[in-house]
Amino acid sequence: NFAVLKTPSIPSVLVETAFITNKNDARLLANDEFLEKFAQSLYKATVDYFFRYKNLVFSKGKEES
Repeated sequence: NFAVLKTPSIPSVLVETAFITNKNDARLLANDEFLEKFAQSLYKATVDYFFRYKNLVFSKGKEES
């Protein structure tokens, strides 16, 4: 029931990149090179998805009454 994604009006995805409470993840999150590569990967994946599915019709989901 995470409110951000419960009833979005646009196609959405929640990406959990890493957890600051995990020592290895925290180290990566402090590394600018890692952050740049990760951001580029997310960008490329998003562009690829919308290029592949550009004609896909999205449902509006449940209407709240």
